[in-house]
Amino acid sequence: ATRARSAERLRALGFTLTDSAANFLFAKPPAPHEAERLFLGLRARGVLVRYFKQPRISDYLRITVGTDEEMDVFFRELEALL
Repeated sequence: ATRARSAERLRALGFTLTDSAANFLFAKPPAPHEAERLFLGLRARGVLVRYFKQPRISDYLRITVGTDEEMDVFFRELEALL
């Protein structure tokens, strides 16, 4: 349920998500936001997501789905950066 809510919230913020049933979301930020900048901003705020500076996936963040409380923190900090 947390995964579905998080995916819906990311889409509402303009993110594009890949199809997956894993414990993470692979999300591309809306323009003009860049995945690497969001990764660095989240890390500076104590929120860890994965970023891979590799061809084909450098526009995406890998967001592990945590508890409802952890996801609330993630979204609070993400929205502050957006």
